[in-house]
Amino acid sequence: MLTVKKCSACNRDFAPEEKLVFCALCQNIYHYQCWQEKGGCITPGCQGQPVLGQAVAEEVQSLQEEEQKKEPALTYFCPVCQGKIADKVHKCPHCESIIKKRGYKEPIAACLFNLLLLGAGYIYLGHYKKAFLWLLIGVVAALITWGGIGGFIVLAWVMYDSYQMADKINKGEL
Repeated sequence: MLTVKKCSACNRDFAPEEKLVFCALCQNIYHYQCWQEKGGCITPGCQGQPVLGQAVAEEVQSLQEEEQKKEPALTYFCPVCQGKIADKVHKCPHCESIIKKRGYKEPIAACLFNLLLLGAGYIYLGHYKKAFLWLLIGVVAALITWGGIGGFIVLAWVMYDSYQMADKINKGEL
């Protein structure tokens, strides 16, 4: 079964009913126009001859129809390469750039805000009750332990937890 959905020369999707060329030697598929412009197969060392036919076009079309059925309802475009990406993708499959969508929370910022005020990382993430709770726990821990070491232990936990929470929010797990 044909698994290629893009032209080997220009890397664009094949359109339905488009004239395609199939290299008989290396089995790459090209737009007819790309084959003509490049003067044949562009695979290094390949001396393949074209195979034109409706069977290749029909197989590409059926593959595209299957892909459309699988495609998620929400799609976005990569800000770098403008390639189509799914909603929950964090790395563009085309150019491999990191995708920061609306609502993205920087984990390092969530962690470091706690140095300003215990629980501030949770406030940054929109978890106000949890921020207040951990602020109270930190103050009580600092007061009842010798030298305030309990407050530092709580601070370390809150920094770690807010970092992990931001990461989960970005992955859509929270």
